[in-house]
This record gives sequence, structure tokens and C-alpha cells, in this order.
Amino acid sequence: MKLSAYIIVTMLFCIACTTKTIQSTQHNSETFKGISPNIKKLTIYKNEFAITKGDNPSKSANLTVNNQITQNLDKRKDSISVLSLNLAHGRKTSFSQFFVSGKQIKKNIIEVGNYLRKQNSDVVFLQEADLPSRWSGNFNHIELLAQRGNYQYFVATPHVDNYFGVYGTAILSKFPINEAIGVNFLPTPPTTNKGFSLVNVNIILSDSRKVDLDLLSVHLDFSRKSKRKEQLLQMANILNKRDSPIIVGGDFNSGWLGKEKVVNNFVAHASFHAFAEESEDESFNTYGSNRIDWIFLSNTLQFNQYWVDSVELSDHKPLIAEISLENL
Repeated sequence: MKLSAYIIVTMLFCIACTTKTIQSTQHNSETFKGISPNIKKLTIYKNEFAITKGDNPSKSANLTVNNQITQNLDKRKDSISVLSLNLAHGRKTSFSQFFVSGKQIKKNIIEVGNYLRKQNSDVVFLQEADLPSRWSGNFNHIELLAQRGNYQYFVATPHVDNYFGVYGTAILSKFPINEAIGVNFLPTPPTTNKGFSLVNVNIILSDSRKVDLDLLSVHLDFSRKSKRKEQLLQMANILNKRDSPIIVGGDFNSGWLGKEKVVNNFVAHASFHAFAEESEDESFNTYGSNRIDWIFLSNTLQFNQYWVDSVELSDHKPLIAEISLENL
């Protein structure tokens, strides 16, 4: 979608709809008062279904598939694979989900889920991921992706809840999740709210040591540099209080080589590093001709591999990395 058209449509949508912070017990969240931005404990969902050869979830297949997951986790690991994707609400490359039928959106999400199953990354970071929403088929995109992709654990943070849609960031994991929080950044009218989901997992290394690892999926404001800068500062203030190494992935709506320098400054001051951040290689572009989706690592973690897949599942391309844990 062209940026100018997207800005106009989104701003009109934001003015027409009042966004709000999620307070429903449906999401089983607990607000921590006195902290800005808004921080909530998240429900950790365990996938109760697995997909067989047909299109429908099957409880009878659950035991076999879950055992396979457990067996994979029992293998000692010295690396972790992660994938980040802005789902675009399931509209794929269409201009807006308003113009796509619910039936087609479900087909699109199933296609993404089948791709995730084939890709078999340990962790998936999602943005623009919908809970049941009028504008995107009225089904839970995240739960369906967990089922199709064979992810036993997942969390979701709805940053927006209005008449048309309930959506935000999410994380799918093959590792059991120990802790999960969701953060809504301070509001940025007239654009919709943004934020991040963060989980902590345990991983057993090849030398039998157990390490804690934080995993974070984030989405920043698309319209203004000043707001992206504020949001990254809010995120950095929270991460500075955590002790575990961290992998951050998501849609930053910001490049490295231009004048903006927002992600550059965040990486430098928060002690993260990126992969080939100065590269002009177009194969790293994730949104048209722009490299705006990133994976950043704590300095104790290192990239083994890093690539952007050319498959068209969204208006963003999937970003994938294999990350070494050997220095932990």
C-alpha cells in the first residue's frame, strides 16, 4: 500500500473510532498502576489443538504433536530460530482488510500458518495480529496460526480495541513461557495505539545449563519520528530493569541509513546490535524498498544467520534469524 494513501485512510479511521486500553476480563490482564506506559500481565495460552491432513483442528491429534514438540525441546540447543512478520490483519497484499472477505482472510491466515509450520522457527513475533474482529473475519488469527504452525504456547497483547478491530502484537513459542507482559505505549492520536508483547522462556544448552531468555515483539507508530523515538524510550526504560538476554523483533517503521536515526540511537543506548545494519543490499528490505522490520540482540547473543524471505504473505516480508546462545 502506498504510504500516503495508508496515512490518509488510517487517520480517517482513527478519528472515526475511539481506541481504548483493554480492560476486559476476557483477556485476563492485570494493570500495574503507577507505571507509564501501560503494563499488563498476559494470559499464557497453551494450544489444545493440532492440525491433521484436513483443514479442521483435531483434538485427537493433539497428544502426538505435543509429544513431538516436547521431544524437540528436550534436545540440547546452542541456537534459537526466530521469525518476525507484520500480518497486516490477514489482508495479504490488498489495500485494506475492509475490502477483503472474511473467507479470504481466513484462507490467507491458514496460508501463513502452513508457512510457519514448514519454516519451523522456534519463536514467531507477530504484529497487526487480530483477535476476533469485524473487519477481519471475526476469528482469532493468533490462535489459528498457533494451531496451523504447531506452536504449543502463545500470548497476545491487543493494543487497539474498537468497533472494527481488536489487534496488536503476539508471540508464538515452542518453549514453555514462564512470564508474559504486554505494554501499550502512551497514546499517539490521531494514529492507533502501538506497543509490545514480552515473554520469558527457559532453554537448556548443550552443556546442560538452563538459561533464561526474554523475547519481545514490537510495533512502532508509522507516521511520526517523534512518536517512534518516544516509544523506543518507553521500551528501553522497561528493558533496562530486566536481567535476561533479550531478542527484540518487529515492525519499527524506521530504517537505519536515512536521516531519522531512531533505531540507530536505540540500539546504541540500549546495548543491542543488529545484523549488517549499514548494508544497502535490497534483499534485506521487508516493506517494498524499505528495511523497516528488524531483529535486535543483546550483546551476549550473536547472529548465525539472517535473511528476508521473498514469499508474499502480507505487505511485509518475513524476517528470519538463527541466533547463537553459546556465549550465555
